Amino acid sequence: MAVWVAAPPQVGGRVAAVAHAFGLRDASMVQRLQRSGTLLDLESAVLEPVSPIGAALQAYFTRGVRERHRMTFILNSQEQGRRLRGFIQVQARAARPEADIVFLAPSLGSRDSGATPEAWERLLAFACQQVGATQRQRVFARLPTGDSEAIEIFRHVGFVVYAQEHIFRLDRTPAALPATGLPLRPYEPRDRWGVQRLYCHAAPRPVQQLECLPGGGWAIPGVSLSREAQQYVWEVESELHGYVSVRRGVHGAWLHAFVDYDNLEATDDLVICGLALLGPGVRPVFCAARGYEPGLQHSLQRLGFRPHGSFLLLAKSTTAPIREPVLNWLAVPERGVEAAPTPSRIHAASRR
Repeated sequence: MAVWVAAPPQVGGRVAAVAHAFGLRDASMVQRLQRSGTLLDLESAVLEPVSPIGAALQAYFTRGVRERHRMTFILNSQEQGRRLRGFIQVQARAARPEADIVFLAPSLGSRDSGATPEAWERLLAFACQQVGATQRQRVFARLPTGDSEAIEIFRHVGFVVYAQEHIFRLDRTPAALPATGLPLRPYEPRDRWGVQRLYCHAAPRPVQQLECLPGGGWAIPGVSLSREAQQYVWEVESELHGYVSVRRGVHGAWLHAFVDYDNLEATDDLVICGLALLGPGVRPVFCAARGYEPGLQHSLQRLGFRPHGSFLLLAKSTTAPIREPVLNWLAVPERGVEAAPTPSRIHAASRR
């Protein structure tokens, strides 16, 4: 029988030195190192910015109260004259057994003495092990495409690259937008299956295998954020052909759009509808388009969006199967009671 358990933290085939969960004694170090850290979650930073120390303290004092909390893990050790120190933050996804790496400090390029690849490896390995211990099956991360050193570190810990994502930015929504004849209606819970179909038509099978849960499907981007979204769908004869959502945040807005591959010519109209939902003068507006969505990339650039950054999407499984024997409790008789012979044993005895 296969039993799924959290895999022990390993780096390069060896068990990594143990870090520890954030405690109040770590607050000063986190506050100091956050200035030289690496942010890996642009969408949350735009919509719901929170400092690493603020997130760590909030999770510490509301432990067990909030499902979507941020876990902070600390490394601070002195080994053979070297100091390894830093911290990592992992954001749990609401209602899904998954999490995201959102912050690592110090950055590899910083002048801090603890800014070493080994510190990152140990933090990543420990964080993944702890996430697995909470029954979360996968950890995701976004890394800049050109950051080869960071990508290699993540791969060394067991992450795999499965897709590329391009972020586009519009400095300000225009005062006037082209007219569209696209009939949209508000998104309803019953539309979830239709949006899943749009995703499955666009995403390659390896991407689906990593992002979809058995029986749970794919998570619509941004649904776990607390900021309420305006969501609309394009429906024709009871079948969804497009989806668009917008969220306003502290430092801008974020737009998500999906169009059925048979109606890519309507991508411009769908993005225009999303900008119309935001209204004029909103700045800036961000939108992500993956490498397998060239139609969306072209539409965004035609409508004034400019490339903001290119990222690789990585994922790692936090659980591993082990084999355990299945105990046959019925075969163990009570003390003083003989087990009744089976027909096969009676037959075998009669032939002796």
